[in-house]
Amino acid sequence: MWRSPRRDITLRSTRTIALAAVAVALLALPALGQENDPATDPERGVSGLVTVEDTPPGYASRHALVIGIDDYQDPGFPDLGHAAADARGVAKLLVEQLGFEPDRVRLVLNGDATKDNLDRELEEWACDRRAIGKNDLVVVFFAGHGVTRDLGGRGQRGYLVPVDGARRGQEPAWSSLIDMDDFEGVSEAIPAKHVLFILDCCFGGLAVTRAPPPLAAGLSNRARQVITAGSAEQVVFDGGGGGHSVFTAAVLDALRGQADLDGDRVVTFGELYNQVGRTVEMKTERRQTPLQATLPDHEGGCVALFPPGVKPAASTVAERLMALERTAEERLAEIERLSDAVTIRKLRTAADELWPCVPDKVADMTAWLVQAKEIVGRRPVHEDSLLRLRQEAYLKQVLAGTIEEGELAEPVWDEVEPKLRWRYETTQDLVTDLEELAATVTDVEKRLAFARTVREKSVEMYSVEWREAIASIANQKECPAYEGLVMTPQLGLVPLGRDPASGLQEFAHLQTGEIPYRDDEEHLVIDKEMGIVF
Repeated sequence: MWRSPRRDITLRSTRTIALAAVAVALLALPALGQENDPATDPERGVSGLVTVEDTPPGYASRHALVIGIDDYQDPGFPDLGHAAADARGVAKLLVEQLGFEPDRVRLVLNGDATKDNLDRELEEWACDRRAIGKNDLVVVFFAGHGVTRDLGGRGQRGYLVPVDGARRGQEPAWSSLIDMDDFEGVSEAIPAKHVLFILDCCFGGLAVTRAPPPLAAGLSNRARQVITAGSAEQVVFDGGGGGHSVFTAAVLDALRGQADLDGDRVVTFGELYNQVGRTVEMKTERRQTPLQATLPDHEGGCVALFPPGVKPAASTVAERLMALERTAEERLAEIERLSDAVTIRKLRTAADELWPCVPDKVADMTAWLVQAKEIVGRRPVHEDSLLRLRQEAYLKQVLAGTIEEGELAEPVWDEVEPKLRWRYETTQDLVTDLEELAATVTDVEKRLAFARTVREKSVEMYSVEWREAIASIANQKECPAYEGLVMTPQLGLVPLGRDPASGLQEFAHLQTGEIPYRDDEEHLVIDKEMGIVF
């Protein structure tokens, strides 16, 4: 799958394990500001040697491989409009705001991102223990095309498309792509304790999940964490983010501080995923759903991103809890927003009345959609409240000594104070109801589209067939079963002709293609869904 530059859509897809491969592979390319020749840095193998004392706290050193490909050589992979800008934006933020040293941020754009370069650098740089230490962090960002290969009953395999990736007819030339399934061993060989893959493309074959990841930084254990812009089945938007893709824009905003809900100046992988996921789903109306995954060699750690001089978990539990505190007015507003649950119930009842799908219902459907979309649009606010309540419950129990602070950051809900627990459970139910309402919105949109075109597609386009069917029914000699029936064209039905067995006129439902129910005793054709009986 790939991005469509004309529709500002990016389709990207690949496998989790592959992500690590890409990370590792491309880490060997030129440093920020040296885009043209990856082989011109003779110090590449040793330039990353550092000691814990002269680097920011938390990691001994931090490295990044940032890749963006707009201009593909094979026209079978359409050029993109924002991938290179996405890569530049990420590289700039890592250096200017998160303290990555410029010579350890490798920016790989367009023509430099060939398969040979990536394959070569995979073994010669990314796994070089002289450059990357065991207490380091490696961030890998990729913006470009990705494709998914269906393996039949054996699942899917994902690939990243290098700049010289090729197509052979309807399918890619698989050997010209970067097979993400081959890099499990490479991930294991990366010396860094933590590796984060941020992939602005969709991937098949990943063991992805939408379950909330840990919120606290976990610096003790090995981490191999992945966040992708969407699933293999989705369209990933190339534009829509103010000069960036929707996904990359959300990542940049999250790392600038929007994801730091507890105010400790540390953005953990869990906070990053939660914020980016909510933002992208809201801006794309749930057409694009970021997913998260871990590679097989993940051992329970959690990546943390923070500015120089900040150390994860340096702030006390009391300080982090205080950062979550809201004013009385904010708490009242939160409670008032829970009234959305009442509105949702009313909207569900009203949706059941939006039948049949005929022109007379267009105005009611349109008004319903306006109100429903407004409610669904508030889902990110409720999800934000849900995350804050979860953190508040957890930190209160840590402060009280009920539980010990750990990497899972999950409270024992049975022991949470009743009022806080009620707020959390009520908000959680509301978020679930909003997900269901969003699905109903999609359904009503389909009904509305049908109602707006049903006259044209069932009456006007089949005017000749309707005249023939009406004449046939009126001919009592041919079929006395229709005696006395005066028929007119029916919205939503199209005539199929006579049934050879019974001689009765057959009709099909325009929306479903099914033949309506027949009451054999009375020889009536009844379309219950459309509300039509004749």
